[in-house]
Amino acid sequence: MWKLGFILSFVIVLSVVGNPLSSVRDYSGFQVLRLYVKNIESLLALNELQDRGLYDFWKEPQLNSTTDIMVSPEQFLEILTLIQKHNIEHEVMYQNLNLAIAAEQKGMVNRLGNQMNWNSYQRLETIYDWMDSLVKTHRVNQSIVSVEVEEIGESFEKRPMRVLKITRNWSVINGQNRSAIWLDGGIHAREWIAPATVTYIANEIIQANLKSEYWASMFDWYISPVINPDGYEYSHTNDRFWRKTRSYP
Repeated sequence: MWKLGFILSFVIVLSVVGNPLSSVRDYSGFQVLRLYVKNIESLLALNELQDRGLYDFWKEPQLNSTTDIMVSPEQFLEILTLIQKHNIEHEVMYQNLNLAIAAEQKGMVNRLGNQMNWNSYQRLETIYDWMDSLVKTHRVNQSIVSVEVEEIGESFEKRPMRVLKITRNWSVINGQNRSAIWLDGGIHAREWIAPATVTYIANEIIQANLKSEYWASMFDWYISPVINPDGYEYSHTNDRFWRKTRSYP
């Protein structure tokens, strides 16, 4: 009987620990402070704080500029003491990050399949489906702009790492081979604006309107919209401010 109980306990613990979707990180009470770095003393103090690696700096400290720091409820007293000690001017950008996350999620429209748009941030599946649809509508040697999708490897969690290849259907211009340009986005998982920007650029190049005609004609393009697919998905499902990959340290 004890063996059965041990097995059941092991299975329960494994299911809780092993399921990455079992919890969503709560940012209740987390704040984002904007600090105005107006002198060397303030800059050195903030650099020292950043070097400790305990605070999440959203913007690097620079003299005569601002820096944004995410602060947990447990960290607030220490950062407030530092601000007062060095007389650093500051303001609260977000009073409660959980409310900001909820508002962002409410404004997002989850579109699957071929319904790509740039009015809201898209999930990885939507981006990849959009890439596949481009291949179907811009086949090699069958349209002015050719689009191919290449897989350059797998992520730690076995997601494909995909690249768009966009080219005009002629190999030379003015007797010279075209150069190639590489673009990628989504290295830092939580920065959703990066994949949105990169896919928007890709769409402009493919459509080749008057503004992008030169760039579409003169170069071959290799574009990886989400270079960190595991982290990007994790930032959508578990931790909005996750920044890294999902590989082990």
